[in-house]
This record gives sequence, C-alpha cells and structure tokens, in this order.
Amino acid sequence: MGWYSFPGGSVVKRLFVLLLLLLLALLPACGGGKKNAAGVKQNGTTSSSVAGSDGAAAGGTSTTAKGGKGGTTSTTAKGGAAEATGGSTTTTKPHVPVVIKLDRKCVRRGATGDSQGISVTTDPNDIVGYSTEYSDHSNELTNPSYKTGSGYGNADDKGKYHTEWKLPDNATPGTATLRVIAEGKIQPPLTFKVVDQLGKC
Repeated sequence: MGWYSFPGGSVVKRLFVLLLLLLLALLPACGGGKKNAAGVKQNGTTSSSVAGSDGAAAGGTSTTAKGGKGGTTSTTAKGGAAEATGGSTTTTKPHVPVVIKLDRKCVRRGATGDSQGISVTTDPNDIVGYSTEYSDHSNELTNPSYKTGSGYGNADDKGKYHTEWKLPDNATPGTATLRVIAEGKIQPPLTFKVVDQLGKC
C-alpha cells in the first residue's frame, strides 16, 4: 500500500507536505493549536454556525446541544429576523473523533520485511497527510533522498485510512516523530524508534 496515485503526484505531494510543515512551524505562534488538535481525539470537535451577521442585534437566541460521553458539541446561533420570517436554521455536522495508530513502535531502517505504517479513523473520504521527522530533525524536504515516510491519501467511505512504507536506508537512528493532518487539523504527534538494519527492537 502507499500513496494514492494522482497526475503529477510527486509535485502535489511535495506541495502538500510543504503545507504540512509550514502549519507545524506556525503552530506555536497560533497559541493553543496543539491543544485543540488533541481535543479532536479525546473530546470531539466544537463547531458553530451563525445565521445572520446581526442576529444578536435582532434579538437572536443561541442553543447548545451537548453530546454524551465522548460526543461532540454543536452550537447554532439563530438570527431573530430570520426566525421571525420563518427562516431555516443551519447546523454543522460533527466530525468523527480522529484515532491514529502506528503499526510498530520500533523499526529497523532498510531491513527487508521491516516497515512502518499508520491506521487512521476519520471522516469518510477525508484527506489524510503525514510526514516523518527523524532524530536529527531531517525529513523529506531537508533530505530529498528520503522517498518514503511522507504522503497523503483519502480515507474510504467508512473513514478508514491505512498506509505503510519501508524506512529509508539512511534514516537517522533514534526517536522519529510522525505528524499527521486529518479533518484539516494537525493531530498530536506519534513517535517510534528507529534502529540500524542489524539492530534489535
């Protein structure tokens, strides 16, 4: 298994991964971005939809529905003017809590039969992107010889996505960090150990 095949896929992949790394670099400046991403996995997503920009001025009301254990919270604001004229209320569809699992906690670089992979549960047909950073902070952008460990694809109609890859022969041993984007957000990073081809996990 691997990346989905698209016309000009290598160029699109590079652009997608560049966007991923830019988002990761900007994350500390956003303040609380990582906390919000973690919330997707643990507590679901909080979303809001507003009908009418001056709903509050027109006497609009807000309703909040809280899900059960592990559910999501959806808030809908209704504008008074639209309500008075029989306008409809728009609600947002809650996201599926994102769950990401690594295939292995330790991988031998360049070893035949050894590979790493991820399984992601997300929204149906959601785009999932991933990038691996090794212990020396190298990745596919700083080291073009890395041809694996990054990419993207679509979840199936049940929200399931899985891919696997062989580590580059020259991947730096130590703790590698895998970063994933799902549902348009950076998810909490996952780590795994990288050892030499003849090393022991």
